Amino acid sequence: MKNKIIKHKLKNIGKIRISNLAAVILTAIFIFSLSSCAPVGPKYVKVPPDAPKNWHKKPEKIFKYRTTPPENLAHWWKVFNDGELEKLMEKAVKGNIDLKVAVERVEEARILRGLKKTYLYPTINFESTVSDQRSSENAGEGRENRYYSAGFDAAWELDIFGKTRRSIEAAQANLEATEELLHDVMVTLLAEVATNYIELRTYQKRLQILEKNIEIQRKIYELNKSLYDAGVIGELPLKQSLSILEETQSQIHPIKNAISTTKNTLSMLIGEKPGSLDKELEWKKDLPHPPETILMGIPINTLRSRPDVRRAERILAYETALIGVEKADLYPTFNLSGTFDFSSIDVGSIFKWGSRSWNIGANIFWKIFNAGATRKKILMQTSRQKQALLNYKSVVLKALKEIENAMISYSREIKHEKSLEKALKSTENVLSVAEENYRAGISDYINVLDAERSLQEIEDQLMVSKGKILVNLIHLYKVLGGGWEWMNYSNRGSGKNEKGEKVQAKNNLKK
Repeated sequence: MKNKIIKHKLKNIGKIRISNLAAVILTAIFIFSLSSCAPVGPKYVKVPPDAPKNWHKKPEKIFKYRTTPPENLAHWWKVFNDGELEKLMEKAVKGNIDLKVAVERVEEARILRGLKKTYLYPTINFESTVSDQRSSENAGEGRENRYYSAGFDAAWELDIFGKTRRSIEAAQANLEATEELLHDVMVTLLAEVATNYIELRTYQKRLQILEKNIEIQRKIYELNKSLYDAGVIGELPLKQSLSILEETQSQIHPIKNAISTTKNTLSMLIGEKPGSLDKELEWKKDLPHPPETILMGIPINTLRSRPDVRRAERILAYETALIGVEKADLYPTFNLSGTFDFSSIDVGSIFKWGSRSWNIGANIFWKIFNAGATRKKILMQTSRQKQALLNYKSVVLKALKEIENAMISYSREIKHEKSLEKALKSTENVLSVAEENYRAGISDYINVLDAERSLQEIEDQLMVSKGKILVNLIHLYKVLGGGWEWMNYSNRGSGKNEKGEKVQAKNNLKK
């Protein structure tokens, strides 16, 4: 009779355990079914840039241009047909330190996105312990035991209201914004290399003109000295010719200094030590000729190709997703947890079925009252989203302004160059007449000196203008967003993708 009662009780206990386990499983299934709900918070809709249909300043009225897709500006520097410049561009992409830092920032953002994705899955831990214990003789039996245990525990926070999904969405937007920052660094770097290269060639041509004038003025001074020694001319023309010679010679040092500093800047831009380009760039080359036709896109496509505009839009997406992250705290969180382990005081019996123990459960946690802190965080994040939207609009307006100003600067410098060419011809005629009058004894030598000084200044200004035309064209291509496509770190990424596979883009950079 007693055996039947014991069996009956054991049977009921088994039913209770099975019933409790079923309740937990049913609760878990119910909670898991809720995870298909859409995440809370606003769903981001991509905001296109507010672009005009046409440029305010009609390009066709200021220079020749041809409409082209933005991707055709990927290698804009090739319009100069300068092999040396192309080599410098390649070296800059491989060696520039700032670019490498930007690459690592992309890698960091990619890892962060992967980290956020891990929160969607349960965590499982294994633990094994060995411990010695002794109970008090005055409070127990005074026994010494060694305990062995080994087992697993698991925990899973179900993403019912989409907090984790929104954080992944924010991490993805942050990754894309970081990639656009890399593209922006790329655009700036290529423009800086090209600008410094053109400035170097300009300084070298100005030095050539200066040295040519010094040689001419030295011959004039020597001629005047011989005439003075022969008593043909007085002391004043001799001193005047010496004065202008010394004045011209004094201009050599600032230009040579500019040549050295520009070379060092180019060395820094390609990630090398000062002086590494001295021999390579010592040979003086003529300035490249600007192309007859400028490639440009329509406003909307140009804005969409600019990394800074795209980055501002991605930051807006990031701030929008974070509203959902904050809003999810208004709702309860659901957790599943469980443990299963073996424990025994005998190492030989630790993995026997009788040594098992387990625990499984479901947990609901809900912040019922926190004095409105959660709602204030939502309002604060909403304000950040509005700031991001305003910043996006500001970046678009700034981009439009830069492009319009770049077009105007380029066209006006072309006109300035033409004016200087006319002035140069006129001054050459003035010098020719002044020299004839001086030889004929009609006018003083001061007129010849004034004409020579004017001619030298205009020659220098003309060379500066030629260089400035090219620099302005470089700036125009920069503000049009050209250049970053050369090393396109798209969403497929740089460094390693999530499977650990190397992506070719990062391999373009030297370690």
